[in-house]
Amino acid sequence: MRIKRRMFRIWKKQLKNYYSGNEKHEICLTCMTIASNNLKKIILDDLEKAAKFYHPNPSFLLKLIEKWKKN
Repeated sequence: MRIKRRMFRIWKKQLKNYYSGNEKHEICLTCMTIASNNLKKIILDDLEKAAKFYHPNPSFLLKLIEKWKKN
């Protein structure tokens, strides 16, 4: 949970810098992409764990999660 919050804060900060036209940081878009990809991976990992433990028939959901991870 702590990592998710940290990644979200980084992403939010980069997004704010990008839209405010802050020229001190020229790679905002790159940082934003990295942060959002890391956040996506963490969320999908959590969703996969939840599917395995709580879903009565997780095979379809797990296939869908694998498809999302590839994209």
